[in-house]
Amino acid sequence: MDQVEIEVVGRSHEGRGIGRLNGQVVFLENALPGEHVRAQLTQKKRKMRMGIAQEILANPNPDRVIPPCEFALTCGGCSLQHISVEAQQRYKRQTVQEQLQHFAKIKIDDLDWAPTLSGPNVHYRRKARLGVKFVTKKNKVLVGFREKSTHFLTNMSSCKVLDERVANLIEPLQILIEQLSVKSEIPQIEVAAGDDRVALGFRHLQPYSDADKVLLIEFAQQHLIDLYMQPGNTESAHRIWPLEGTELLHYQLSLPLSNNSVSSNTLTMQFELFDFVQVNADVNRQMVRQALEWLNIKSSDRVLDLFCGLGNFTLPLAQYAREAVGIEASDAMVDRGYKNAQFNQINNIHFHAADLLSVAVKNHLDAL
Repeated sequence: MDQVEIEVVGRSHEGRGIGRLNGQVVFLENALPGEHVRAQLTQKKRKMRMGIAQEILANPNPDRVIPPCEFALTCGGCSLQHISVEAQQRYKRQTVQEQLQHFAKIKIDDLDWAPTLSGPNVHYRRKARLGVKFVTKKNKVLVGFREKSTHFLTNMSSCKVLDERVANLIEPLQILIEQLSVKSEIPQIEVAAGDDRVALGFRHLQPYSDADKVLLIEFAQQHLIDLYMQPGNTESAHRIWPLEGTELLHYQLSLPLSNNSVSSNTLTMQFELFDFVQVNADVNRQMVRQALEWLNIKSSDRVLDLFCGLGNFTLPLAQYAREAVGIEASDAMVDRGYKNAQFNQINNIHFHAADLLSVAVKNHLDAL
């Protein structure tokens, strides 16, 4: 594709810079408003083009910073690392405000905005799906995220956003998979990180040999990970190390004993490899405490938590309310919610499976 010079005049909701070339809109990765950039065009569509800014020729935006990750320019796992953390937060707030104003017709100037919740900007991501590809021509296995605007995998050896325990495994995983007889038949690895352990799930299109299984289990033992095999859909995933029956991954939530107390009690939230959990553990803890503060639950209240997942908010709410009710479309998540309630000895809680996007949702809610 061509290299071009473009003036960046705006920014999209996805964080790309916006410019124009011969009457067409161009969306540019690594470009900020006001900058004059040299860009490599990567895709051409009927009404727009895509590209990546490779050099800032003039007028660098004051919000621009050097990305913490050496692969940020090409890797599609991140899109805003070239922007300061403060500017990222400001930009995301502006995006929410624009959406509320445009779609909900809310006068944003009339709203009282709470301070932005924030946490570490590196090694915070505890859930991910990593691509795997054996490149025959290079006789090399790639493990990581896809490149920006392409289906190719990034040739990466580390990652600044993944949980550090997982980031440190990228190169060892490449070496491991290169030794497997089915190295061309592993398309992805599912990642989940708990407070004390990490789980990896290997999707495989062909059965492993006995020698493969020995190598995989030795790797799990050496790096202290929970190892899952996934021959088909997510329901086919099963743990092969440690043996079935051992405890699940978990994260903890420390809660005030009362809304006015500085003391806390701790809930343990258990989850499996494919369960949904909030990606950023630190921000999740802040969100739960913020919700409790805002809601100011009384002991006589009955609280309804929609799209409740495994009970991330439902269980904390139940600590203050007369009763908490969680609704989630997934039967598996309802079961996980009940198991988490039982594990934490919480009895004033009920979960229901219902499609909250269905026209019949009113009947489900009326029945509660």
